[in-house]
Amino acid sequence: MATDLSLTMQAVDDAVRLERWGHAEAQLAAASPSPTIQIARARLELARGGKVDETILGLRALLTDADLPAMQASLAHELIATGYVRKRLSAVAREVIADAEAAHGPTPGLHVVRATSFQTDDDRL
Repeated sequence: MATDLSLTMQAVDDAVRLERWGHAEAQLAAASPSPTIQIARARLELARGGKVDETILGLRALLTDADLPAMQASLAHELIATGYVRKRLSAVAREVIADAEAAHGPTPGLHVVRATSFQTDDDRL
């Protein structure tokens, strides 16, 4: 099962990189429900510029309800912070990043989202 899930996630990642949204959505629809698939759906939704509020709420519920491994929880926090940056709520995004780093340690993705949040504050960029 873990092999099937990792292959599905690789196919989704490849489709997102190539902006093949329909293919990525089909891969996720065919997969059995799991927290990893929920996180992948959230990533796809944010990559497409979709429903940010619903995505943030869904990820927050997942963090509350599911016992996620540290890497998945950190990715969920990263996606939540990305959503807040998209909404131009950079201070809230930095709070989410600080919480994630306190709970799981720093990751490259959290550093990228933090840098993006500062760019959002600077209207010259």
